[in-house]
Amino acid sequence: MKRSDGIGASDPTGSTGAVASAGGTLEIEVVVQTESSLVQRTLRLPSGSRVADAMTALSDVLDAEQMPSATSGIFGQQVTPETVLAPGDRLEVYQPIQCDPKAMRRERARLAAPKPKPAQQKGRREKASGK
Repeated sequence: MKRSDGIGASDPTGSTGAVASAGGTLEIEVVVQTESSLVQRTLRLPSGSRVADAMTALSDVLDAEQMPSATSGIFGQQVTPETVLAPGDRLEVYQPIQCDPKAMRRERARLAAPKPKPAQQKGRREKASGK
């Protein structure tokens, strides 16, 4: 699917996969990664709805603390809360990263590395005793 604003993947058939009813509503798919699961929902919103309106409709999935920190994208491209939604959009809600992936990888490598064997002390004892 490709929107007129360039968001989305190209569809050679020209089909948008959009579902718009005669009542002036649009249907979008929303994907939210929570701490415990991946939530996928289909939302029906009034035509002309923005990303912010969809986020408000997701208040049962996102609590008030997550809303300000969550960023969103449509088909993998980051958008602002003011972006107008089109029928058939896939709105993805991204949560902030909780830890630095590089630091976690380094820590796992450090823990998995073989421990060095203690250096042999024989030569040092002989020197200390004068033998």
